[in-house]
Amino acid sequence: MVSKYPILDNLAISPNILANWQESINLIADIIQVPAALIMRVHSGEIEVFVKSSNDDNVYEEGERAPLNTGLYCETVMDTQRELLVANALEDPDWDQNPDIELGMISYCGLPLTWPSGDVFGTICVLDSKANSYNETYRKLIARFRDSIQLSLNDIYARSQESAQARREIQLLSQAVQQSPVSVIITDARARIEYVNPAFEEITGFTADEVMGQNPSILQSGNTLAGRYRDMWQSLTGKQSWQGEMQNRRKDGQLYWQYLHIAPVLGEQGEVEHYLAIQMDISYQKEQEEQLQQHAFYDLLTGLPNRALVLNRLEQCLVDAKRNQQRVAVLFIDLDDFKKVNDSLGHEEGDELLRLAAYRLQGGIRRGDTVGRFGGDEFVVLMDGITSSNDVQSVVEQLLERFRELFRCSGREFRLTASFGIALSPGDGESAAELMKNADSALFHAKKRGRNTYSFFTDSMNQEAARRLQLEEQMHGALDRGEFEVFYQPKVDVASECITGVEALLRWQNPVLGSVSPMVFIPVAEQTGLILALGHFVLEQSLQQLQQWQSMGLNDFTMAVNLSPVQFRSATLAAEVEQALAIAGLSGNSLELEITEGVLMSGQALVDDTLATLTAMGITIAMDDFGTGYSSLSYLRRYPFHVLKIDRSFVNDIAEDPADRELVCAAIAMAQGLGLKVVAEGVETREQLRILAGYGCDVVQGYLFSKPVTAGELTAMLLEQRKH
Repeated sequence: MVSKYPILDNLAISPNILANWQESINLIADIIQVPAALIMRVHSGEIEVFVKSSNDDNVYEEGERAPLNTGLYCETVMDTQRELLVANALEDPDWDQNPDIELGMISYCGLPLTWPSGDVFGTICVLDSKANSYNETYRKLIARFRDSIQLSLNDIYARSQESAQARREIQLLSQAVQQSPVSVIITDARARIEYVNPAFEEITGFTADEVMGQNPSILQSGNTLAGRYRDMWQSLTGKQSWQGEMQNRRKDGQLYWQYLHIAPVLGEQGEVEHYLAIQMDISYQKEQEEQLQQHAFYDLLTGLPNRALVLNRLEQCLVDAKRNQQRVAVLFIDLDDFKKVNDSLGHEEGDELLRLAAYRLQGGIRRGDTVGRFGGDEFVVLMDGITSSNDVQSVVEQLLERFRELFRCSGREFRLTASFGIALSPGDGESAAELMKNADSALFHAKKRGRNTYSFFTDSMNQEAARRLQLEEQMHGALDRGEFEVFYQPKVDVASECITGVEALLRWQNPVLGSVSPMVFIPVAEQTGLILALGHFVLEQSLQQLQQWQSMGLNDFTMAVNLSPVQFRSATLAAEVEQALAIAGLSGNSLELEITEGVLMSGQALVDDTLATLTAMGITIAMDDFGTGYSSLSYLRRYPFHVLKIDRSFVNDIAEDPADRELVCAAIAMAQGLGLKVVAEGVETREQLRILAGYGCDVVQGYLFSKPVTAGELTAMLLEQRKH
């Protein structure tokens, strides 16, 4: 083991030399861009951090010591008296247990420092938290600084040649600065440029001759805030260094970002003699930051503020409103039935429609208001400075008016409406979260009112939202708890009044909520995705029940099962139906699937493929709720339907309303013309049955013959029918 220099503990190193070493180490760290540059020394039988670079991310502390013979990088340099380069200790079996790894330093480059007597002083080294091979330029740079420090050691040892050492150090520093990839400027005490290196010329476009004697302010762009310059000069006049970012302008007028580190260079009496500025061009990094900022706070599709930025602005609006005794309005906006339109168009055209909707929203608000996109077809408008709800109402009505105009996309025209939920501070909430929640409740109420409208929040909506939340909570796990049961409603032949089919209908009996209507729980199941599991349950249970009836000799009827639009959007639907039939041991002609117009808007290719597969399996396809959609007739002509079901809303008043009778008569005639069987829903009286029979209706279902009943009750009905 090498010995330490015997008189080191008694030698004083002058403050000026230490200051030079400090500047050298700082410069090395800045130029090579590493977190740690160090001068290490052997001291009292230990190795000590003697001088460290003063950058914030340096994990070492001056005066920090470690015992020898612990496998440190520097110990090897001192033992071998040779340069050591470790590019990545984690991948080097000789160094993967090095103690410096615990501090996150995995790469190292160091050179030995010795006294003229040959005894070891220590090392000069740089360390990095990432893999670093330290190219030849950087290694030469470290070597030059090592030589400079070595000269200092010689001076300390010999107590002479101080001026020669200083000139040598300046010469070495000059060479390092000349080769540095970062810009270096040296000015006099009055900030007049005395020196710039080649990197400055390359970055700024100015030559050294053009800037000599000039103030560095010739680079100013006018975009840096005056406060930034005040902070800088406050530090420099206090003889402290300063660092920060500024946007400057090159000679050709191009803007660029730079990271600037300025330090005063003090004379013998502590007065400022020069300023040393190191500038790094960080334009590329700023561009990347701006892109990350755009991704973090703006919606990539529409360019609108995203959820995070909207909430941030809402918080600020609430602070300003409270200070100015004003109100803030939150408008929660949802595009009505956009998913159906999006599925029928395709996602590219759907995205374009969202961009057009965002443009219309932006064009209908006041100057200074914010429009943001929360995702999907949900948008938010923030309005501050509100003095009356009339201010909000006028904007909302203007937005509704803008949405009445047809949207033109991909050469086609579309009618797209929007619903608005509105909450105002402070009455509807004093926090951003409360306002957003209550605006969402108001939007839900607007949807229930028929859409294409708006609702202001009221306290009663919270109760409604609480009921809905309770419904969702109870629905989760209800299937596993056996709370759902399939009921069956007979379908009766008009001529014979015999049961020729049944429709499977889901019922829910919950211990907390009691009997829950399908009109209540089906929409919630569709929105939460639970409809997929419920739909599979109904299909599986009803087919198994049908197989039991057939095993009893009850063969003369089919099983009708409703399909939700959510189920139909599943690419595996046809396979699931086929599997359910196979498990029950039934053929496809035993099953009738009822679908609504909403199913047919799930996308043309998906509809075509799925319906073709189901039809090929022998399954009967029925259009349910006919007459409630604006394009049902076109769907009847396009898709392979076998049955048309007239919605109960047309049957209810058929005996009293001539208009309903005409509509039903026309629908039956049209179905007969297309070769379709007609089923009428909601038949409750003999007079309704008589009218429908007169028009040629084939099958009816309704309370006239039976309400939906359990499998056991229907079994009894079927057995009774067989007796006759």
